[in-house]
Amino acid sequence: MKRTISYVIVPIVIITFFGICLAREEKILSTKNEYNGKTIEEIYDENEEQYKDGFMRQIIFYDKRGNIKQIQSFYTEDQSSQDGVYSREQFYEHRILRRPRLIKSSFNYTDIYSNTHGLTKAEIHYDENGNKNKEELWYSDAFAARRNYSKLEVFYNRGGPEKRVYYDQGGSVILSEEKKQVWTSD
Repeated sequence: MKRTISYVIVPIVIITFFGICLAREEKILSTKNEYNGKTIEEIYDENEEQYKDGFMRQIIFYDKRGNIKQIQSFYTEDQSSQDGVYSREQFYEHRILRRPRLIKSSFNYTDIYSNTHGLTKAEIHYDENGNKNKEELWYSDAFAARRNYSKLEVFYNRGGPEKRVYYDQGGSVILSEEKKQVWTSD
């Protein structure tokens, strides 16, 4: 009798456990993307840890060797309202005998954040050692009308900003400045 009960209960427990663990919805969007690998979308349920960490869904791009080349993350409304970021893209480089290296992160901001702070998009570029070496910031038209620039590039050296380049809405350089002490207050 005990054996019969265990034959019934154990499979039910296993199925329930795996059903909970595999609740995430995963969909193959492409079997051959721009990196010659597959693209998978993961949509997170409110009960999953990723959702609790602020992720609504992620799209992961793999190369032909199965290495992650790009991740697009979309955030929950709660998370977006906290930091103003609607989505993030991360780009990776893989080399033989080295760990994957993040080469660029891109952030898209919510309309509410953009209307308040002017920032619509930011890109951060990283060097071989994982240090930030360039930051590109795009601003809304309303911000550009007030401040006279719509894009700012900041170049870094040894972790600190070294140069700033300001662009108008047409993409022309309107000002380029080297490191100054007044930057510490910005």
